[in-house]
Amino acid sequence: MCGIAGIITIKNSKIDSTVVENVKRSLEHRGPDHSSHQFIKESVCLIHTRLSIIDLNDRSNQPFQSNDGRYTIVFNGEIYNYKELRSELRSLGYEFKSEGDTEVLLVGYQHFGKEILNKLIGQFAFVIADYNKNYYFMARDRIGLKPLYYSIDNQYFAFSSEFNTLNTSNLVSFSPNREAYVSYLRHLAIPNGSTGNENIQKVQPGEFIVVDFEGKIKKELYWDPFDFTTEQDITSSEAIDRLDELLKSSVEY
Repeated sequence: MCGIAGIITIKNSKIDSTVVENVKRSLEHRGPDHSSHQFIKESVCLIHTRLSIIDLNDRSNQPFQSNDGRYTIVFNGEIYNYKELRSELRSLGYEFKSEGDTEVLLVGYQHFGKEILNKLIGQFAFVIADYNKNYYFMARDRIGLKPLYYSIDNQYFAFSSEFNTLNTSNLVSFSPNREAYVSYLRHLAIPNGSTGNENIQKVQPGEFIVVDFEGKIKKELYWDPFDFTTEQDITSSEAIDRLDELLKSSVEY
């Protein structure tokens, strides 16, 4: 478990460093091994607190920057098939300076763009800053194992692994979402992208969001459990064998 967060001031004003430190401090229980932040410019900042699981070396600390300096990532989760992806990317000419899945994820995005999401096996929430195109690319795993919250108004865009971090950051005003409260009392869950604060939303499972540094947002589902096609050209026994292979592969990962 790691903590990720970031802030954009919509009007390009300087981010208060005290706010950045408070946000980082609020996430340190998620990542006791290392905490850091990086200002992309005065109005854009990424924050990360690390719990070291893969590649314990400091070279995998985050925010993590690409070799060409164009991209920076903050990532919470684990990519189970990162070794296979790293081999594929090496065959395409990429070199790696770490042994972790963070760099593989970043280089994968660098090469494949949003299509990297269809190659990932694992649980994840990550945000990549693109310095050339001036936007954040945010994504969450298919069934939402890793959390990712965000808020936007006419002054700030902010995101975090934790709802409470945004709620207490002094960047986001509180407005009770009564429908969310009723839903929780009825179902013990809040559906879709809602939260108990009308000004805070969740990146939905299987969704990615592009947010430019002026606060414009585009959302897209890259995976939907209800959007599938049935293979009619295999027999029942072939289907059973294939299901068995998938189950064994899942357990192995």
